[in-house]
Amino acid sequence: MNTIKQFVTGNPGQLSTQLSNLESNVVSETADIRAKFVPIPVTTAVVTSGGGSFSVGEAVIADTTLSTFTLNLTDPVNKAPGFAMLINRSSGNVTLKTIAPTLIQLSASLPFANGMWILFFDGTGWWFK
Repeated sequence: MNTIKQFVTGNPGQLSTQLSNLESNVVSETADIRAKFVPIPVTTAVVTSGGGSFSVGEAVIADTTLSTFTLNLTDPVNKAPGFAMLINRSSGNVTLKTIAPTLIQLSASLPFANGMWILFFDGTGWWFK
């Protein structure tokens, strides 16, 4: 029987099945790897009044008529690196405030204007660009 590693090349039907299984496994394993290293933030809240908090793996939409308000940006429980997202559709700034000793761009709080902001937690502090 002709084989290349674990594939049977002498039986076209069996080879086709083996290659399909390989393709499915590669897709599944690749998705799992991506999910562990770069989780996609999930919208956890639409904020229409001041207050609230969010962290790694979460996205918050600020949609309010308040001129400014504050949200807490908290560290993940396990301190693992990851991304969070702020979408500011409000009429003013959203101030993100961290809990000491964690900082955001080396500050305890920062204002964010209208727009979408991707935030990264590196295990010790928050960053954005």
